[in-house]
Amino acid sequence: MSSQFFGLMIGYSGLNAAATAENTVAHNIANKDTDGYSRQQVNTSAADALRVSASYGMAGAGVSIGSISQLRNSFYDIKYRNNESNYQYYKTLELYASTIEKYFKDDTSTAGFGTIYSQDFFKALEDLSTNPSSTTTRTTFVGKAAALAEYFNIMYSNLQKSQRDVNYEIKAAVNRINNISEQIANLNKQINVLEISGMNANDLRDRRANLVDELSGYVDVKTSEVPIIDETTGHDTGTYNFIVTVCDGQSLVYGYMYNTLECRERDDAHKVNQTDTDGLYDLYWKNSGNSFKPSGGDLKGSLAALFLERDGNNSENLGGTTRPATATVSGTTATVTIDYSGESTNLDEIISKLNLNDYGTIKLKGSSFFYNGWELEYDDANSKLTINFKKISQDTQNNKITSVADIIAAGTVKAEIGTSVAYKGIPYYMSQMNQWVRDFARIFNTIEKTGEDMNGNKLCEYDATTSAYTSNTSFFVWNSRSPDPDKAGQRELIETNPDTATYLNAATTIISSGDLTSYYNMTAGNLQVNEKIVNDVTKMSTTTTDADINKDAADIVKELISIKTDTSKMEFRGSSSTNFLTIVLSDMAFASSSAKTFADNTENMKKSIESQRASVSGVDDEEEALDMIKFQRSYSLSSKMISIMAQIYDRLILETGV
Repeated sequence: MSSQFFGLMIGYSGLNAAATAENTVAHNIANKDTDGYSRQQVNTSAADALRVSASYGMAGAGVSIGSISQLRNSFYDIKYRNNESNYQYYKTLELYASTIEKYFKDDTSTAGFGTIYSQDFFKALEDLSTNPSSTTTRTTFVGKAAALAEYFNIMYSNLQKSQRDVNYEIKAAVNRINNISEQIANLNKQINVLEISGMNANDLRDRRANLVDELSGYVDVKTSEVPIIDETTGHDTGTYNFIVTVCDGQSLVYGYMYNTLECRERDDAHKVNQTDTDGLYDLYWKNSGNSFKPSGGDLKGSLAALFLERDGNNSENLGGTTRPATATVSGTTATVTIDYSGESTNLDEIISKLNLNDYGTIKLKGSSFFYNGWELEYDDANSKLTINFKKISQDTQNNKITSVADIIAAGTVKAEIGTSVAYKGIPYYMSQMNQWVRDFARIFNTIEKTGEDMNGNKLCEYDATTSAYTSNTSFFVWNSRSPDPDKAGQRELIETNPDTATYLNAATTIISSGDLTSYYNMTAGNLQVNEKIVNDVTKMSTTTTDADINKDAADIVKELISIKTDTSKMEFRGSSSTNFLTIVLSDMAFASSSAKTFADNTENMKKSIESQRASVSGVDDEEEALDMIKFQRSYSLSSKMISIMAQIYDRLILETGV
């Protein structure tokens, strides 16, 4: 049987439900602009009815508050995070592609390649062709040549600075990822503590979801919640292990535990590209020491984009196949010969494109090894190139256990030097500059060395008897910054096919990693005009005839002028030398426009998904205002009901004497 005061309790339940709903509305309105907040609602149901002896059998007991839940659709969360990874990936690529484009700017406000090379350099060369005996004209030309070298030096420095900037951004991103993973693990614990008692930790779940949203901008993210089962009873504890995996299933957070990433500076042996600046980071899991790869395949996120931009070489690293028959092992080291498998069989072209460190890593059959020194052997008659990699030993940093002897015993295997990164990032554009500079300097020097200086001295003479050069003055040289004083400073260069002799050896061309006279050492960053010529402009040649007598002869200068447009003299990617900027800018424009197109598309999708999310989780002013009036009315009616029930009980108790 129901209590005499049963009606009062029913009214109270309505009053309590309306008050709770009003408080929830107030909470929603207060957090309308809170980032990541999900609208909450009070879930009510009719209270369990009481069985009575009267004929109607059951008496309603009012309203029961089941829970306060957040309105959230996990499908939209997944869509948002997948798209956010894509958006931040393309946005980052667009940002750096447009930044690199600005470095190569050439217009009325900034003198770039077109102005310095196509105009100023050749204008000075044409002036020299009409007055080669004038030291003033020679000095002007040498100054323009030095300006061209300085242009490439500055461009190289700017790109290396960009590479360092990207590297610092990688470290900042890793620090933030570590911070997010720690916060998620702490929130997992707080949520379980609250929810084990049957409550919903809505605000904490919102904070956690917001952190996962942010994390998805850095790396690909997947989440799951697994119920925690009591091992003793086998019953569900009411708590969950919230799991976050990144980049194809690598565990970042598991319940209350989280893994930490760390940045380790590469040593010189682990450089990906010859042009890489010092101190670039590779990522490792701190707890296990295993490497962490945020890029490759379909992986997205700003971290993947940063690695592509910093390391991208358009897969133009060196490769080939080993020759086990010639591989030898001596103690813990070995020498392995590979047959070059590049597109070109022209030695000059190979050297121009060479992107090979003096020492680094070589991958054989999937295992990584160190090499310390190499020797390139070119058989001109058969257009065959082989490279001997010396002192190959175990790369313990990458935890490989396969021995060199096992690799050699396996027979012919694929060899890869450095790392293939299929994107045109900063190293790619640096390599393009190196290729142009090496080709241009070699061709210019080759032509220049066929003549005499103003004093009648030959710039290049080769003594076949002693197999040595008695004179060798290169107009363009490279500046070595070696700590060894004997190897530091400007270095003269030897062309692969000067008129005086073939390169070093008539039968077979051999270039080693320590060869200071090879053009493979020259980069856009160390190109210089020979100080001998800068200090004494009479030391450059303008003619192949007796320059001491024919001071106004300029046949060499006229041939040098032909480098500008004659593709038989110099060709850069199927075009003339002057089209360097056009070709490189077309690469950049394609990368920039492609990234921008995808960034714009994913940004539009992001707005659409956010709108869909907001339709479920967002706080709407008008909807909350209607709820506020509705629950206020419900509260007033429940209050009135209690007031009426109180009057009834007063009459019943005080006036009837019950």
